Amino acid sequence: GYSRKIDAMPEAGVNPGLVLATGDSGEVYAAYVGDGRGTDILFTSSTDGGLTWSTARNLTGIRAGSDDFNPSIAVGLEGNV
Repeated sequence: GYSRKIDAMPEAGVNPGLVLATGDSGEVYAAYVGDGRGTDILFTSSTDGGLTWSTARNLTGIRAGSDDFNPSIAVGLEGNV
C-alpha cells in the first residue's frame, strides 16, 4: 500500500486518508492526501454520483516544507462543504 514518511512523524507513514461526503442531490465530495511537495490535502467533487470528477484542488498552503495529512470533510444542512 501507499505510505509516505514525513518530517512531522518520521516513525510513521501517512496513508492516502481518503474521506467522502455526499450532498442531497447526488453530489460526492472527496478530500485526500496527495503526493506533491510535502504532503498536500487535495479536494475534488462530482455532481453525477461519482461518474466524473472535477480537477483536484490543493487545499494546503504553499509554505515550503509543510506536511498536511488526516483530511476531514462534511456537508452542512445548507449544502456548504
